[in-house]
Amino acid sequence: MSLLEDLIKEGEGLRLEFKEAKAKLPKSFYETVCAFLNREGGKILLGVSDEAELIGVDESELERIKKEIADNSNNSELINPTFLLFPKVEEIKNKKIISVEVPRSSLVHSYKGKIFDRSEDGDYEVKDHFQKSSLYLRKSNEFSETKVYPYMKMTHFKGELFTKVRNLLRIRDENHSLLGLNDEDLLRALGFYRSDLEKGIEAYTLAAALLFGTDETIQNIAPHFKVDALVRIKDLDRYDDRLEIRTNLIEAYELLMAFIQKHLPDPFYEENGIRISLRSKIFREIVANILVHAEYSIPSFTRFIIYEDRVEAENPSRAFRSGPITLETLSPKPKNPLLAKLSIQIGRVEELGSGVRRTNQYVPIYASGETPQFIDGDVFKTIIPLKNNGGVSGGVSGGVSGGVKPEYTGVLKLIHSGKANKIKEISEALGISVRSTERLIRELKDRGLIYYDGSAKTGGYFLKELGLRSL
Repeated sequence: MSLLEDLIKEGEGLRLEFKEAKAKLPKSFYETVCAFLNREGGKILLGVSDEAELIGVDESELERIKKEIADNSNNSELINPTFLLFPKVEEIKNKKIISVEVPRSSLVHSYKGKIFDRSEDGDYEVKDHFQKSSLYLRKSNEFSETKVYPYMKMTHFKGELFTKVRNLLRIRDENHSLLGLNDEDLLRALGFYRSDLEKGIEAYTLAAALLFGTDETIQNIAPHFKVDALVRIKDLDRYDDRLEIRTNLIEAYELLMAFIQKHLPDPFYEENGIRISLRSKIFREIVANILVHAEYSIPSFTRFIIYEDRVEAENPSRAFRSGPITLETLSPKPKNPLLAKLSIQIGRVEELGSGVRRTNQYVPIYASGETPQFIDGDVFKTIIPLKNNGGVSGGVSGGVSGGVKPEYTGVLKLIHSGKANKIKEISEALGISVRSTERLIRELKDRGLIYYDGSAKTGGYFLKELGLRSL
């Protein structure tokens, strides 16, 4: 019996809701979405009756319903603030159902102007002013990412990061609803500008500073914040190499991934006939998780240490539970839901909980049968074994052998950075001729790694999903 069948057998509860939805979404679907967002999060199973009877969803309606959920969850006239959902089709006993994982949110959400909360008995509308105030207060006390800073202005943000985020959004969806917004409206749409009813102020949040702030802004708000990346192979008391990162989370991710590419091998591996990077599959999830789910109100910092036989990562955490996390005990609860939401939308992670699932899938291949460890507590610890994968020597050379040519990688990384996405800009940045650049661009397009978007005057080149995976 599958885990999903076990869930259905247990019946509905605080974090599980069944809805028939044979050919269309029931009217109560979005009420449950908001109730889950406002309480503890949960899973909605479409195609299952209230009595836990497996009914299924008509196969001809599956894609339409999935698209409707994705579109409407990103529609502020329905769900405000928006929270993009990623429905998945599952099959049980030859019947298709749609599973919708709804995380808890650090904001209070409404559906068509009405606020809903969750109890063991189901969803209920919050009408009483005292109940609404209590809900807002609980959220503000529980999630530090929503802390507001009344003196934070647009001048405290790094302008080029907005362009980078738009480029990453465009890679995932060329018609993403956020692409047409100016910088201020983008921050509001992401939930990074909020009201503090207790203090009676509206301002930008800690999450906004962590993602878009200048280095000076971040150090002013969170002076303890840093990622300390070390290699300890020969010198176990100090280090062989070190990188201290004290910048926004968007660029911190890229700096840490570059450090990993420098020091960790990437053995040849094919999946479905396509060469993929095991190193990227594993560590892009790990890096995103330690940045997105860290507790930034605690005067501590994140460590990433490469040893001869393992990698250990530690980040300060506000634990929901203590002890090891396995696939069986995994219950995705983002520590910073707003940071997690944007991380998913720009493709840094696939979905909530994907870090644990993907590393459990690929680490045994990467490390000759060894498995990763995830341990929750006041410090969240991740351990990735490196057994029999060639050690840590070789580093980035393994990343391109059998995969993308080195000259391609330079162009892809430059476009991905947001620093150059036109032929002349790329030519100047790489110090090669325009003719050579045009040849590389043509070959990258032919391989399906990049695409051109926009007019001839203002447009530029962007990475496709395959290009992103090649980095």
